[in-house]
This record gives sequence, structure tokens and C-alpha cells, in this order.
Amino acid sequence: MKDFNSTYIKNAFAGKKQKGASASINLVNDIDSDKIIESMQKYTQELNLPISCFIKQSEEKNKFYIRYFIKDNEEPICGHGTLVATQFLIDNKLIPDNTNEIIFVPLLTPDKPIISYISNNYISINIKTVKPTKIEINSEVGQEIINSIS
Repeated sequence: MKDFNSTYIKNAFAGKKQKGASASINLVNDIDSDKIIESMQKYTQELNLPISCFIKQSEEKNKFYIRYFIKDNEEPICGHGTLVATQFLIDNKLIPDNTNEIIFVPLLTPDKPIISYISNNYISINIKTVKPTKIEINSEVGQEIINSIS
């Protein structure tokens, strides 16, 4: 199993481990080889959290590449994972103290960067939504909900 440089687990909204919208953040040197992607997925399954995020700093100061994994697959975006990733960078002093903007580039949707804004001890994010390509409906109620949204 690949040992990642850092593992940081936090709840995006309550600050308590493994409560509600928990996420793990893992700092990596390699983010796009087949071998590391397989390790990321296995590690996510072992952690058994709602989401595991893997980040790598780009050559640009406040820009990071990010991947989001759930138990069974990789996701294109994750809001609460991005919030926790931002907090990880702040807590571990991986960005300058006066930073007010961090750009995350999700590798599944690189054309839709996520921007974290930091102001007065608050973090907000700007996410361009990703339209799902396949929705599986398992009940009549589910179908009714989808029809009402469409």
C-alpha cells in the first residue's frame, strides 16, 4: 500500500473526525500515474470516509491539482472535500498567511477549476457544476424526483 505524505481527516462543517461530511486530505508527489490512482482508490476504501482527496501542488504558488475518491470510484468534484483541502493547506502552512485565493484543478474536470476564497477565518468556494452523465433510478419515487427536477 502506498504511504502518502500526509493524511489529514476533518469534518468540513463541525470540525470533528468521522462526523457528517468528513474528508481525508492526502498530499502526494504523483497524482496521475495508473499505479498511484489504484493506490488512491484502495486507500479510500480502507479509510471508509465519505471522500478522500489527494492534492499535489503545481508550479504556480497557490494552485493545486486534486482528485476526489469515494469508496467505489473517482468523482469529478466535491465541495466539502475542497473546503477540507483548503483548511489542510492553511493548518499545515503550505500557503502564505496572506493568501486569499487557492485554485484547485480537479483532474477529471480540469476545465472546471474550483476556487477557494479565504477571508476573515472563513472559507468559501466557487464550483462550476458538472452535469451527471448517468443516473440510475431504483424506485418510482426516485423517478418522480428526477422528473420534477428536469
